[in-house]
Amino acid sequence: MYVRTSAVILFWLINGHFIWADVITHPSQLHPNSQIQTFESYSVGTATPLTFGIATLSTNFPASVKAQQYTQHPGIYEGKYVGSSFGIGENFFIDFSTPVSQFGMGILDVNYDGNVFRALDANNNVLESVVSSSTNPDFLTGPTGGSYSLFIGFKRPTNDISRIELLPISLDFMAIDTVTYYAKAIPEPSAALFCLTALGLYVATRRRRVCRG
Repeated sequence: MYVRTSAVILFWLINGHFIWADVITHPSQLHPNSQIQTFESYSVGTATPLTFGIATLSTNFPASVKAQQYTQHPGIYEGKYVGSSFGIGENFFIDFSTPVSQFGMGILDVNYDGNVFRALDANNNVLESVVSSSTNPDFLTGPTGGSYSLFIGFKRPTNDISRIELLPISLDFMAIDTVTYYAKAIPEPSAALFCLTALGLYVATRRRRVCRG
């Protein structure tokens, strides 16, 4: 009982929350201090790979910054974006030089079931994965014709996301915008030491109470 309770309390004291992982569907669900990368500052035609901050966006096909002629979803998919002028089913990759805990981005034209969006750690282990479907509210398919886009991402308890992959099926053409990410601050050693001391005092107090009882 002491070990289990102490472990949970220690995790909460040092990290500030319990273990959780969420799929998010709107930028407002990410940390307010997240880094947001639109492509408005790039010249049309700038080819991938693109590096911004700690992130590098690459593709397995010729892709570049393009200009959209209208705003589809303000703050999610508007203005310039990254995509291809041809082909379907191309993959997008975002690699982080320093792992992050939160990530999201806008995706254009998710029309078919079976597209995969996932997060991986530094060892290429899959941390989170979601598949597009007409019945999946987290990664919902929509009408064809370039009229539909969405925002999707993940929130993790620790900075363990090193890579993001968007893997469309061969039928689906996609493009991306509004790449957003956040890395949690790591507690200072003094703060961690304080938490451990507080935990020790808590356990000692509990034991004294049990002995007196």
